[in-house]
Amino acid sequence: MEHEIIVGLNVEFSVNERAGCAFAICELIQSFIVNEPKNEPYSDQQIVYLLKQEGIDISRRTVAKYREQLNIPSSKKRVYF
Repeated sequence: MEHEIIVGLNVEFSVNERAGCAFAICELIQSFIVNEPKNEPYSDQQIVYLLKQEGIDISRRTVAKYREQLNIPSSKKRVYF
């Protein structure tokens, strides 16, 4: 099994474990968006804040990348009237 040391951490994650983490984060992002206020969709930065409340610290760009992988449009394109 291939292992890789993540810089700054004393924990080893296998490639599969890292993929599992990304999948779990994608599920959270999707859950936040499904349950967001329809008249004020969450921006990527607001999703970063929600993830931080869950103990997950990732950048806005990473949230945008995961959101795009899920084929979810940006908040400006998710406004429902």
